[in-house]
Amino acid sequence: MTDAAVLPCCGSSYCDECIRTALLETEEYTCPACHRTDVPPDGLVANKSLRQAVNNFKNGVGYTKRLRKEIQQQPSVPTGGKSSENRQYHALPRCQNKL
Repeated sequence: MTDAAVLPCCGSSYCDECIRTALLETEEYTCPACHRTDVPPDGLVANKSLRQAVNNFKNGVGYTKRLRKEIQQQPSVPTGGKSSENRQYHALPRCQNKL
């Protein structure tokens, strides 16, 4: 993911380049998450906390490094539900920006 951005209509986060492209490809600037129309690409807001978390993950520093170490030490237990991490960032099918 590169440069996470938040949609003002529903608070969903996407890769900035991908969500701008997706909005511009629809005639009515339709949000892919909540389907609201007239969502201007210039109204996107930088998701600074998610950007920092991605950078920390890529660099293997900070909280994510400690968390990764803790996860590796714990036995794998199925949760049966979605984690909050999965709800924070949405990937568009054509997004090529990988972590």
